[in-house]
Amino acid sequence: MCASASKTILDLEDDTDPGVEHLAMQELENATLPTPLEPMISPPSTTLAQYLATKSKAEPLIVALTNMGYSDMASNFLCSMRRLGMTNTLMFATDLGSYSFLANRGYDIFYLNSTSSETGATWGSKAFNTFVKEKVRGVLAVVSAGYDVFFCDLDMVWKRSLSDVLPTAAREDRLPEVDGKKIGQLEGDPNADGSGWDYAIYYYKAHSNTGFYYMRSNNRTVELMQNWLQCCGRVPVDDQDTFDGLTDLHLRGKRLSRIKYVWARCKDLQRFLRRVLLSSREYFPNGSDFFVLKYPQRAKVTPFLLHANQIPGGKRAKIKVMKEFGEWLIDDDSRCKA
Repeated sequence: MCASASKTILDLEDDTDPGVEHLAMQELENATLPTPLEPMISPPSTTLAQYLATKSKAEPLIVALTNMGYSDMASNFLCSMRRLGMTNTLMFATDLGSYSFLANRGYDIFYLNSTSSETGATWGSKAFNTFVKEKVRGVLAVVSAGYDVFFCDLDMVWKRSLSDVLPTAAREDRLPEVDGKKIGQLEGDPNADGSGWDYAIYYYKAHSNTGFYYMRSNNRTVELMQNWLQCCGRVPVDDQDTFDGLTDLHLRGKRLSRIKYVWARCKDLQRFLRRVLLSSREYFPNGSDFFVLKYPQRAKVTPFLLHANQIPGGKRAKIKVMKEFGEWLIDDDSRCKA
């Protein structure tokens, strides 16, 4: 289960294949550990509120979370942003190993010291579900502090910036436009205050994918994040199934049968906000769309993000295909290549 819904990170001072839905911390043998052992770095005694004060509210804060088992993936993800000059980031390191590993490579990291961190947890297990729900707590803390958020899983590569595209479309309450095309689907009733839509999220086929979403900071989204965290304390499923159960009226098939359990336990927490579903397979491709079906390549467009899910075989298979396509941007020491 996830941590208590009443305690946010601001209070902390110090299809079911693993490759389909999430970057799963699924196999201990797949974990990349520093060899030889690197020196551990003592994190500064900085609170999250103090750390956030160093970040800009002028554009969304890019938030992600890692542990030691996925520190190489985290380095590749951070390297993709560094290459684009994207610096407004918040990487939560949930253990001292991942904090030291990434700090030693020159990245700006916040040490979370989570008791829920698991280096290798089987996808769908209680340990895995507990770990991934730390993501919900993290985003809740940041949105509650007044920051808009781009949340990302680690099996992603940034290809171009979204900092102007989604925020502008949200304020103007319209679909985002890219290369002269409108992308995505807009759903939900307009907000009476005229503030525009509340969030955007990856949408694959008939369900959302919480591997990437843009969450604006307002009273409605803070309540949604609070409800999401509260629901994850009621049901023994991962953060994505929980989110679908709270927000989606269009589920069907196997997905619907899984979500009915969430509906039964969390119906009082459901919130149907005005949102954009990022369903473009050219601009927001999953792993199959990019590496196999090649939607962006055939359309001759540059996607915003490449999400290396939908790759059977777990982490090793993802890294292999990313290397083959030139999307593995770090060297053998997990340092960003020149």
